[in-house]
Amino acid sequence: MRLNTKFFIVVFFLSALCPSLMLSQARKAQQPSTRFTNTASPRPHRNLDAAEIDDLLRRLQVDIAESPTGVQCAVLNNNGQRVTSIPTTEIGDPSFFLKYASGGVFAQQVTFMTVPLFEGSPLTKQVQVFDLPNPDDTDITTPFGVPVWALDATTGPWLLIVKNDLGDIARCRFTVVA
Repeated sequence: MRLNTKFFIVVFFLSALCPSLMLSQARKAQQPSTRFTNTASPRPHRNLDAAEIDDLLRRLQVDIAESPTGVQCAVLNNNGQRVTSIPTTEIGDPSFFLKYASGGVFAQQVTFMTVPLFEGSPLTKQVQVFDLPNPDDTDITTPFGVPVWALDATTGPWLLIVKNDLGDIARCRFTVVA
């Protein structure tokens, strides 16, 4: 009986000091997990064909010709290893990274863009732009993720495009899995 009384006193004391904490904890216990709560109406989930990918690249103002440049790209896991498949991401999941390898090219701006290569994704693209104070041949690695979405709407083939202000472009394909 004495242990229960002490427990009650501690809980009472905490609730008096932090009522919002106790209320938020009570609400958490009542709410379902948010892992799959975002909703999406069923949309077509069809991979783009080669002509549609070329059209997408033109709309994004990316040269569709596979011209060799000094720059390279990669998708890396949290150990820095190159990967071609990543899971959808939630808070607390291991990070994944996009890499721009300059190949000795001195650029002043580097743009990372990821785009789905299929129809129906609620995430149409992600863009990160790095403006360097002076031309630099620095390699850049930056974190990114593709969010979990209902009906696996963000899973499928994706394309990473990295380009610098000099017109050098590299592309890497990867797949997002649930």
